Amino acid sequence: MIHIIGTSHSLQVWTPARRARGADQPNGIWAFGSYLDEVAVAVKADMIAEEANAEWIDRHGPNASSVAEGVATDLDIDHLFCDPDTIERRALGLNTGRELDAHAQAVARTTGEEWTDIRARQIRNQFAVREAVWIERLQSRGLSIRTQCWPPFRAQYQPPDAGVCSRPAA
Repeated sequence: MIHIIGTSHSLQVWTPARRARGADQPNGIWAFGSYLDEVAVAVKADMIAEEANAEWIDRHGPNASSVAEGVATDLDIDHLFCDPDTIERRALGLNTGRELDAHAQAVARTTGEEWTDIRARQIRNQFAVREAVWIERLQSRGLSIRTQCWPPFRAQYQPPDAGVCSRPAA
């Protein structure tokens, strides 16, 4: 079984600067990594999967690394990046980065709507496509799927039950 633990993207990546700050951030990366480790051990996880890709981690700079991948390595279990990278997103017909911004700005010039609102809506609309990729990648490993939210972020979600989180309605 795979447990996908939702958290803030900012907690998914170690950088040299973040490591240098150390464990003085009780709700930060150290805490997330520790929680992820504890849950993986408690549920006897076979794998840790995350909504990220190697390209995204690399964009954080030299020596950046995935917190989830580090925990998986420490526990000697598999790790899987689930999110499509830029090339895969383009193949799926999804705009990324500057393309996304340029499209949103072009629509804003035509409609008069705030471009950041358009961009946010585009990103929300991409979730279904990206989530299908995540599910396909997870199922290709022959594993069942369960999602869980890291407790400090539970308030951001409207879980249908105590163990499953879902994104709030847009």
